[in-house]
Amino acid sequence: MMKMGIPSKAIVQDKQVYAPKSLMKKFDENTTAFVFGVGQKDEGRLSGGKYFKPYRQNYNRLKGFKHQGYTLQLPHKSVNVGGMEISGTTMRKLLGSEKFDVNMKKKVFKKLFGYFDPKVFDLFTTSFKEEIKLDVNVGDTILVGRFKNKKIKVKDIGKDKHGMPTINGRKIVNFRKLTEKKETFRAINKDSGKVATFDSEKARDAAIERGTHNKVDKPKVKVPKIKFKAPKVKIPSLADLQKKKSRYESQVW
Repeated sequence: MMKMGIPSKAIVQDKQVYAPKSLMKKFDENTTAFVFGVGQKDEGRLSGGKYFKPYRQNYNRLKGFKHQGYTLQLPHKSVNVGGMEISGTTMRKLLGSEKFDVNMKKKVFKKLFGYFDPKVFDLFTTSFKEEIKLDVNVGDTILVGRFKNKKIKVKDIGKDKHGMPTINGRKIVNFRKLTEKKETFRAINKDSGKVATFDSEKARDAAIERGTHNKVDKPKVKVPKIKFKAPKVKIPSLADLQKKKSRYESQVW
């Protein structure tokens, strides 16, 4: 950052980008508002929660960082490398991918930052490789907990002091990425009589047209018969009603 012209006094290093504890200690939590400069994607993601609110809509009623945080969308500057617009995601793919050799990565790094620093380059390429191996990105939903049944949206990916991965500041080693169930289509193989699974309806229908498979008949759902016995209701006769009426009138008079 100093190579970009930012003085060292204005730079604070902290593991939690959106909760810089080392910086928060220096200010009053009730009277100091924290405004985070972010891109369009991150502003939409962060301001969708309860804590972060857009700064431009709330600049005249700011609260201390104990109660509220604010995001300010920064202007977007488009930079293209190899036909791709550079963003945090594409930069990780370019510098962390094994498809590109070291020389190509160095050229990309210099074009992005305007200088080349071997230490920063090694740091980026190493850390980006580790992130790609995790196959988890900010914005994904993962399943955690003992039974892997608790959904958590990934807001921040980092490391603890032991180098173990952290999600949203918490150490999470065992997790599974939430994947949507893919629809499959079935047909019966004429030769084996077994059910075959196809990835698309078109592929299933093509196999049926070739005559190698038959359609899977949908099982008939048996609807259980419910016996209903109507309760016996005694309907009074006209004579009974007249007797009750006369009895009532005699009691009244």
